[in-house]
Amino acid sequence: MDESLQTILDTLPPRPSRSKLEPYKEFIHELRRRGRSYQEIANILRDRCGVAAAVHSVYNFVHVREKAERKLRSRQNSSPRSVETAKSPEPAKGVYLQPRTPPGNDAWKKIETLKQRQSGSPAEEKVFVYDDNEPLKLVRGIGRGSSRKDHSNA
Repeated sequence: MDESLQTILDTLPPRPSRSKLEPYKEFIHELRRRGRSYQEIANILRDRCGVAAAVHSVYNFVHVREKAERKLRSRQNSSPRSVETAKSPEPAKGVYLQPRTPPGNDAWKKIETLKQRQSGSPAEEKVFVYDDNEPLKLVRGIGRGSSRKDHSNA
């Protein structure tokens, strides 16, 4: 940065806080630590300190500073993670993990049977016929007991 610009920055006074609650920051923090509600804190500030502040103002004041402090702590405590620890182990392709089958549960057994079925099994009869130039056509009926083979005229 240019030295003249740095000189200007160095001569500027620190920006004062915009919040009238800033001088009471530690006091408010201690009241919260002692379990006081935001309404109680607003009343104490009004009655004992002569500071008129809405409950929502006290709430925002506390939460904005807590968020900033958490962010600062996380930056200080975080260490660069290596690529090795960031990656989760991946199972080899085609290898299924052992299922968590509760004893006596037929649904789990059916799911496992479906998972282990070969994808090269004979294809079922097509239900729809697709052509880029025509609307989608229903070849056979869907549902139990449906005897109609072609619903495309419906």
